Amino acid sequence: MIKLVGAYCRNYETGTQAEKDWAEGLDFKIVGGPYTSVRDLNVLLDDWDKIVVVLNNGSEYTFAERKIDLIDRIL
Repeated sequence: MIKLVGAYCRNYETGTQAEKDWAEGLDFKIVGGPYTSVRDLNVLLDDWDKIVVVLNNGSEYTFAERKIDLIDRIL
């Protein structure tokens, strides 16, 4: 899983607020890493099974999850 927070001091009270900004292409900060946005979605899901944003209260809101093929899990 990869965790994001709002970039440039943006904080989110709800996942809906964060998802709106994500859909509009605003930047987010990868916790412990660089900036990213929805434009990087496919690359992020190549490396991570889930993308979440950390809200103000510390809870996590899921933006996207990679679809796992059961055959890939066996191999």
